[in-house]
Amino acid sequence: MKQALAIQLAELLKKNELTKAEMAARMKTSRAAVDRLLDASNTSVTLATLGKAARALGRRIKNWLRRERRSYGNSFLMRDFLRSGSSP
Repeated sequence: MKQALAIQLAELLKKNELTKAEMAARMKTSRAAVDRLLDASNTSVTLATLGKAARALGRRIKNWLRRERRSYGNSFLMRDFLRSGSSP
């Protein structure tokens, strides 16, 4: 999950043409904290930090764990980590 999240955040930084330093300023944190957030092998990310990152990118956390809609079980899918802040 952390690897997928780190990749998605890195893609959003690139899409928004933001540097790590600019992202850190938006999050009101250090660049080292942004480096840790973008490091797929660092599993120490908190939901609070994730929320700050989402808001800094104009996004929000939504549907982090969703029940899979299949008739044969109650398995869960981890998807839709970050959604556009403009979506309902």
